[in-house]
Amino acid sequence: MTVRHEAGETSRLGRGRFLIGSSLKMYFSRERSVQWSSAVADIVRAHPVTQRQEATVFAIPSFLAVEAVSDAVGDSGV
Repeated sequence: MTVRHEAGETSRLGRGRFLIGSSLKMYFSRERSVQWSSAVADIVRAHPVTQRQEATVFAIPSFLAVEAVSDAVGDSGV
């Protein structure tokens, strides 16, 4: 994916020039992945950097938690 920014620069990362993320596969259970992702989504919704679209935030849950985590982060941009 390539995104064109206001300044004319492009990024293959998505929104903004920073890519911030975490893999939860080895660390959290399904339930803990949902809790953690929901908390991160709340931060992303409110943080000035993500509101200005200067960063892309992602989480990689285990396969069995993908749908639940997707529901938990909703429209936050995670």
